[in-house]
Formats: sequence, structure tokens, C-alpha cells
Amino acid sequence: GDSSYIQDPFFAGMVREAVRLGMELVWYEQQPEQTCLPDCTHRERAAERERVQAENLANFLEQNPNARVLVHVGYGHHVESRPYGYTYMGGHFSDITGIDPLTVSQTLGTPRVNPDRRLLLQYLDEHYEIDRPSVLFDARANPFRISEGTDLSVIHPVVDDVCDRPTWTAMNGYRRPVPISLESAPDQRPMVLMAFASGEPNDAIPIDQLMVESEVDEVCLMLPDGAYRLAAAVSGVEPVNLLNLDVE
Repeated sequence: GDSSYIQDPFFAGMVREAVRLGMELVWYEQQPEQTCLPDCTHRERAAERERVQAENLANFLEQNPNARVLVHVGYGHHVESRPYGYTYMGGHFSDITGIDPLTVSQTLGTPRVNPDRRLLLQYLDEHYEIDRPSVLFDARANPFRISEGTDLSVIHPVVDDVCDRPTWTAMNGYRRPVPISLESAPDQRPMVLMAFASGEPNDAIPIDQLMVESEVDEVCLMLPDGAYRLAAAVSGVEPVNLLNLDVE
């Protein structure tokens, strides 16, 4: 794809799974013809982007009133409140459609993303035995929210790395750490080790990839069950195939 976000193997994996489940992919990003640049400042363009994204979603719903829509956003675009007078896409969407969407924050409850709240997250983890992504409610069924800008905050467990990879990359068991020998890999460092779905070309988005910067004999890739072609790339050289691998 042309999107910069989809170049990330885990983001691309989400898109692959959505397609497998039969979901229809719909764009809502601001298009080049919708921007005020060069006749506005970049700050004005950022504010405009929030509004235009909401308008694009609203237009889709107007044309597809019976659609059930799951919107994946980055960072705070889904925020419904107006911190410091700034309106995000979530707030614009409510204003335009009159719909109060269910908004879920997946990032603020992640220690690696939110180190400033690590003590809070450790406290929650220790007192509520959080061993999986969880939403907490009080005795009156009110959700615990780290931020007032969304309806729910997902609290992720405080975890250590596994095989030198962040534990979240296991995706609750969907992926697993697979040791990969570098015996046949190029000696040059840094090197990018990539696992492609079997049959996909080198310009496909890998299922997982890892930058190898030191002289090690083995690393781990996080892979779901499937058949893979492993390749390695170093600067200025076309990727070379290393081996085929079945994970089951």
C-alpha cells in the first residue's frame, strides 16, 4: 500500500486480518485536494485535517446508513473532548453526525508508550492482577479512564520482554517467538531480517521484521502460524533469501 502506516508489519497484519474476516476497508484520511496548503499554516492544516477526517467518515455513513463501522485511529484523533479548545476528529464527528461514538484508548494504558504513568499502571497491575488487556469498572459500573477524552481506557499488563522483543508483539498468543539462526545471513550490520508470507514478493509488507545491529548468532521473530520465506537486507544490496519456514 501507499500509506506510511501500513508499512509497519503489525499494522499491515491488522489490515490482512480485516480482509480475511470479510470487512470492507474504507479510507477517511484527508486527501491532497482537501487540504488548505499552501494557503494556510501547518497548525491550521492540522486542525483542518481533524475536521476533514470526520467529514469523510460522516459522508460514508450518510451513503451507508446501515453500516457497522470500526474506525482505527492513531494517537488522539478519536478524542471527543476539547482539551485547550482544540477539537479532534472524534469531537467533529459527533458535531457533524449527532452520533456519540464509543471511543476506546489503547495507548495510554501501555507502560511502554506512557512511562509518565508507569507507577499508576504498576499499581493497577499489582492490585487487580491484570494479566491481559482489560477495562476496569467501579462498583457503580463506571469505567476507569486514564484520559477524560475517550469512553474507555484499555489497561495493558506490565510485562517484560520475551526473546528481546516487547511482549505485546505476541498479541495475546496470536504470534509466538520463533528463534531464527543467522548462520546463513549476511555479515554486514545493520541488517534487516524479514519474514514474508510464502509466495509474496520482496516488495510486500513482511509479517515481521527486525533490525539486527550487533553480531549475534540468533534472533527471534514474532510470527503467527503459517508458511514463510525469510530474507535479509543490508544497505545498497537487494534482499537475499535465507530459508523457508513453517510455523505451526
